[in-house]
Amino acid sequence: MPRTGCAGAPRSSTGAGGEQFDGLIARFTLDYLARHAALGSDDETPLLVLGMPRSGTTLTEQILSSHPAVVGGGELPFWLEAGPPWDGGGMRSLTEENAQLVAREYLTVLHDLGPDATRVTDKMPPNFMWIGLIRLLFPKVRIIHCKFNPIDIFLSIYSIYFCHAHGLCGRSRRPGVLLPSVPPADGALAHGAAVRGVLRNDL
Repeated sequence: MPRTGCAGAPRSSTGAGGEQFDGLIARFTLDYLARHAALGSDDETPLLVLGMPRSGTTLTEQILSSHPAVVGGGELPFWLEAGPPWDGGGMRSLTEENAQLVAREYLTVLHDLGPDATRVTDKMPPNFMWIGLIRLLFPKVRIIHCKFNPIDIFLSIYSIYFCHAHGLCGRSRRPGVLLPSVPPADGALAHGAAVRGVLRNDL
């Protein structure tokens, strides 16, 4: 029997529908990012590991955190809480004061986890939803996008009954659609990592 939901679990942690996805994609253009460049922080601590659940994000974070300058932060809920109010407020919330406040609060979370770390990872899967906002506030953010065969991912989620706060229960959304649409700026790096390549070449 098809699995379409779970009792007590939200259908989507991001609460995003097609219109919201399309709106975020349309908003974060090169021109938009350039016009709001003054809102960005020069801090390079954030290191995002993005990808669908079961795409290799945990393995990638473990590899990264084996480096002495990197601390693994795990799945941090920060942007799930900070993103929706900003999206609801639109341009009204994009003041320099608000941008600096959100950036400081996120850096406080990261620095609490790794006070002396050069990079702290954040591998919360729904962060892809807010990658435009993150890229706006942290132009030098490093992003690793883990890729895996979508059929393998869906089968893994379905067979293990992967169902919790991410709201993934036997159905496809539009995972990762925002990531390629956000262009990197000078100093910002976006990497794609195929999991089978990591396993073959780096372990």
